[in-house]
Amino acid sequence: MIVVLSGVVAGLGCIALAFPHTASVMAKVEVPAPAPSGMPWRVAHARSSLVDSSRKDPYNSSEDRKIAFSVFMPILDTTCTATTDDDYMPKLTAEVSNEQFFGNREAGVFEQLYFKSCSGASGETPADHFPLLLFEPAVGTSRFMYNQLARQLSANGAYIVTIDHPHDAPIVEFADSDPIENKNAITLDPFKINKPVNDTDIKKVMDTRIGDINAVIKELEQVETLPDLFPGVRFVNGNTKVPTQRIFMAGHGLGGSVAIAMGASDERVVWTINLSGSAPALTQDIFAYTIFFGREDYRSEDDTAWQETRKHLAGPQVEWTYNKAEQFDYSDLPLVSQLVGKNSDAKGLGKPYEVMDLSDPTATFRSLSCFLEAYFRQTVLPEWFVEPRLPGASRDAIRECIGWFGGAMKMHVPGGN
Repeated sequence: MIVVLSGVVAGLGCIALAFPHTASVMAKVEVPAPAPSGMPWRVAHARSSLVDSSRKDPYNSSEDRKIAFSVFMPILDTTCTATTDDDYMPKLTAEVSNEQFFGNREAGVFEQLYFKSCSGASGETPADHFPLLLFEPAVGTSRFMYNQLARQLSANGAYIVTIDHPHDAPIVEFADSDPIENKNAITLDPFKINKPVNDTDIKKVMDTRIGDINAVIKELEQVETLPDLFPGVRFVNGNTKVPTQRIFMAGHGLGGSVAIAMGASDERVVWTINLSGSAPALTQDIFAYTIFFGREDYRSEDDTAWQETRKHLAGPQVEWTYNKAEQFDYSDLPLVSQLVGKNSDAKGLGKPYEVMDLSDPTATFRSLSCFLEAYFRQTVLPEWFVEPRLPGASRDAIRECIGWFGGAMKMHVPGGN
């Protein structure tokens, strides 16, 4: 049994990275709205949590498993009737993330950030119109570190769901109860590659995450979930369930390993993106579309797990190398640090922008976002929408990203140069 605890609606938003204005009071900084070319969507955003009473928490056996998650939903731009300002992160999460990436809880970085969301819309929305893409965070990292990537993808026409896994994320905040901190229950380093092969601790983390993901999927299949999360949005009568027959997944670090594991074990998962993460130990073929983004010092041939996994990739597959990148260039951090003027201070960042535009460090984020959006537009949308009712599906999206950012993002052939 799954019990929903809370739902806090934030909004609808859109990114072409025009830089935001700043507001008074602790120098509030607006994260720019996504505006992908040719797409008519803004992005609704809600935060919620649930209790999965069907299982105990593997890291606290006296409690049922509790999960927090965010949902990003496209809304037609012309129907948005109201907007709200949403904090990028809750207060305690911001402080912990300040410590993680800037070495000081009081750095005041993440507390400054907010984004605009649509909190009301006219017209009726059919819930089954959009595909579902789950975006898994790196181990030891808040789901909020991927808010902007989630908004970018959602503005292309998808539900994007991010999940905080208690005792895995450094802290998980709930609207109606005390936060859950990771007090060394899981000690994996988010700045390193965590390899699932023959590691029982990592296997436990991954199995726990998969259980959490399935609980959230079940919640999204309930007729009341979306109306409860988005009370300002009117849904077509009887059409309020998120479609879960086919699921798309992306993940960063260990989150990428989880995406591939679900692509192998769950027939609903038909498309996966792994952002600089290892591969699970596969014993059977995987037919999901598999996209791997590595780095100069971490390619598939550098990891025996990837070498073994590649033997089982029976579906389409591709690998990219992000030159001059470090582990957290695959998150919102390159954008966040630049917005608040802390680019040189952030832990986990490289300098991919140097081979694209020396004068614009945001090119690091824009390049990553471009390629993620391009794969969605080119490989998901054309098959999802069987009638030509949605703009934005493109056979040239990836090629366009190569033209803009190909100096940093290079297609890689394992075993090649």
